[in-house]
Amino acid sequence: GRVDWEGKRKSVPDEPLDYLGPLRNGLAVAKDEESYFYVDASFTFKGGTYDAAYNFLNGRAVVSEKGQLKIIDTEFETVSETGFSGVLADPYGYTEHFGVSVFIKDNEFFLCDFSGASIGGFKAEYIGLPMESGAPVEFKSQNLYGFVSSETGKALISPKYEDAGAFCRGLAPVKLGGK
Repeated sequence: GRVDWEGKRKSVPDEPLDYLGPLRNGLAVAKDEESYFYVDASFTFKGGTYDAAYNFLNGRAVVSEKGQLKIIDTEFETVSETGFSGVLADPYGYTEHFGVSVFIKDNEFFLCDFSGASIGGFKAEYIGLPMESGAPVEFKSQNLYGFVSSETGKALISPKYEDAGAFCRGLAPVKLGGK
């Protein structure tokens, strides 16, 4: 269900849900025992029957329908079919950060704009999502971490770290020499 800031229950769905995402663009992703779909604030079914679905942001969402990953708009029309097999989502179910998404194909990660177009053709074993607009993102190649531009897809810092995290306010945590 949904609660207000004081923790008072505001609305409850008629049928139990296994998952309910945040309300964005007037829609929330929901899941029952069989599939993912979208509901409005009153839990009215609005559209979709998907294998997987993610939160709307800026009028778009990534969904998987019959194994095909695509981007839809709030009318549930296909904006683009990506050709990728997966997408990286943050813990809150968002696949886009500051206009950048990370799509997956054949166990490789691709830095892309939110239409699914590759940014600079960059691929790696792992690529993070930016935490600030224009901030570099960490990537993993041959078991080492470096940083790539989220705007051009070009490597800014070659892989040399044992571990790395996202840039925030101009700094990123890294591990080198066990420290």
